[in-house]
Amino acid sequence: MALAAKANKEVVAIDPVSIQIANFLMTIFCGLLIGGLFDGYRVVRGILTPKTLFTGIGDLIFWVVSTLVVFATLLLTNWGEVRLYVFLGLAIGIFAYMKLCSRIVTRMLISAWRVSCTVCRGCVKLINTMVWRPLVWIVRLFTTPFVWLCRKPGLYLMKRTRKVGAEFKASIKLLLFPRDPPAGPPGAK
Repeated sequence: MALAAKANKEVVAIDPVSIQIANFLMTIFCGLLIGGLFDGYRVVRGILTPKTLFTGIGDLIFWVVSTLVVFATLLLTNWGEVRLYVFLGLAIGIFAYMKLCSRIVTRMLISAWRVSCTVCRGCVKLINTMVWRPLVWIVRLFTTPFVWLCRKPGLYLMKRTRKVGAEFKASIKLLLFPRDPPAGPPGAK
């Protein structure tokens, strides 16, 4: 009797097969998601072509994000229990993604990048044509008469300041390097 009571206390509850199959399918889906993240990272790395240090940092960020995705999936599906079917499901999901979807998703991501670059260039050209050029034209329209009217006085001021500058330079030169006084009174030899 004591053995039977003791055996009942140690019974471990096992999830039904349907829940385990659902958890297995979720880990396959998680593997597919990690494959998609990997392709996204490959495309970004191919576009940016980072140096060795930044490639290492990007790899680290990819693995941290992948780990968080797997951890969240495990917490949501089977309360964080790691079983053999979790590894099997992740491997099947990643393998299936690489064989079935990788080329298509990579091409779609590259095409999306090209389209977004084209749209950005078009927006820059539109802003240049619609805003910047008219603004420059208006500024030139209003400043050209003033430049033209101020040209003569400006040239006069430039000549005058050169003359004043030369006189100032000569006076400074006399102060710093005075001439020797004449030997006798002016006019006497």
